[in-house]
Amino acid sequence: MTRLSILAATTALAALSLAACSKPAGETTTAAETAAAPAATPVAATTTVQPGYWESIKVSPGEEPETDHDCVTAEDSDINAQLKKSLASGDCKFTKQQVGGGRIDIEGTCGAQAGVVGVSTTRITGAYAPTSYNFDLSIRMTVKGEPMNMDMKVTGKRIGDTCPSE
Repeated sequence: MTRLSILAATTALAALSLAACSKPAGETTTAAETAAAPAATPVAATTTVQPGYWESIKVSPGEEPETDHDCVTAEDSDINAQLKKSLASGDCKFTKQQVGGGRIDIEGTCGAQAGVVGVSTTRITGAYAPTSYNFDLSIRMTVKGEPMNMDMKVTGKRIGDTCPSE
């Protein structure tokens, strides 16, 4: 188990695209840099989720689902703050950055990096509630001249008030 923000599932996924244009060579993006959420409970006007123990499931076409368990602290629980922190670095321009009222809609592009990764486009849409989330992620880029596309669905739910000890 790792300490992870709820947005880590979506932001880490976006970071696959964003990190390609913003991380120094050799530095990789961790799963803790991306997050997600389904709206199983009523939509809140806030941009926060409840701290606690969370389970997230990431599904990409043609791949086995990947399940993670994460500890979300009070400081990690603000989705908007986590997104801004994750998306602020690099040569990226966002045409849409809307988080609120239980919905998320982000779209943008990042510039090329050192002849390895061309311009990338990222789109994240979905819903979140205090105890659940559901996001769709789409990344379009070129790597060493070859097109690379990634689509992923990420769902999560809060499964406990406290996190197990490591």
